[in-house]
Amino acid sequence: MKRSLVIGCAAVALAAGCGSASAQSKSKFDILVGGDAFFQAGYTDQKNDSNLRKTEFSNRMRLKFTPTAKADNGLEYGARLRIRTAGPGNTVTADRSYIFANGAFGTVQAGTINGLSDEYGVIGPNVDGISGSPDGFWSTFYNGSMPYVMGSLRTLESGDNGTKVVYLTPSFSGFQLGAAYTPKYGDTATSVNRVKGSKTYSDMGEVQAYYKGTVGAVGLEGSLAYQFADAEAAATKDLSSVHVGLNVSYGALVVGGSYARAASRATPRPLAASTTSRSGSSAPSTPSARSSWPPPTPTVVASAPLAAPPRPPTPALTCTKSARPTPSLPA
Repeated sequence: MKRSLVIGCAAVALAAGCGSASAQSKSKFDILVGGDAFFQAGYTDQKNDSNLRKTEFSNRMRLKFTPTAKADNGLEYGARLRIRTAGPGNTVTADRSYIFANGAFGTVQAGTINGLSDEYGVIGPNVDGISGSPDGFWSTFYNGSMPYVMGSLRTLESGDNGTKVVYLTPSFSGFQLGAAYTPKYGDTATSVNRVKGSKTYSDMGEVQAYYKGTVGAVGLEGSLAYQFADAEAAATKDLSSVHVGLNVSYGALVVGGSYARAASRATPRPLAASTTSRSGSSAPSTPSARSSWPPPTPTVVASAPLAAPPRPPTPALTCTKSARPTPSLPA
């Protein structure tokens, strides 16, 4: 009871602090409304298709609402809500809903938001919603029959938008550090789940270093992230995942890529690597960070003669090779 009372008092104090800051503010909330939308037409033809048509359409629309205000002491505070259409069923979801405060101390965000490497990590030149981009939605047209192994472009579970607290330092000469903590994997909004073993992970944390600057006429943007968590499910091991990405630009040309690896679930395995270029066509090697795990296991075929000749030949091994390709602050 005492612990619950302390938490409740902390919540009341926070609300009172926000109220006093609002009263000291000379201006009311400014509300920024934005969003994006795309429409895709796909034609897919591959040998391993079975009872699948070649043409299909897809579209998505997102609306973003960001009310902000500024107190006399310079503190900027507000909230962000992003709603989007999702399928199948044309459902509407809110995949971002959090409050924030910006000041000389940096930025604090609290609520439903993705992990650091998903929000701010570098995965190569990427335009959200464009199918040629590394994180594009072109993979959905394969209907689950991808011709190669799929994986995550970032840390393994950075796409989880469970309720979390995020802290970002101020930017120093282009460098910015961040840290995030999620008590319960997949637990969002007003959901409260205190049952042990009910989710895949608990006490999930992520740290990241980000840089954006120039060296002469060359632009550089990079990130390095590490994610960890305690396993709850019986068949899951503790999460340990890393991600690194780099973009190099010169004028209108941008070349970059990223690498991600995780040691969790049953065995350690690489996740993704990608190289892309904004000039000309992109060459993604991995579709999306929101792909399912685990990926199919590469097969190994060994052949040898039944009867050993005088000089036995060395068995030939052939392996299937999985080639896979890989933010900028949210609007």
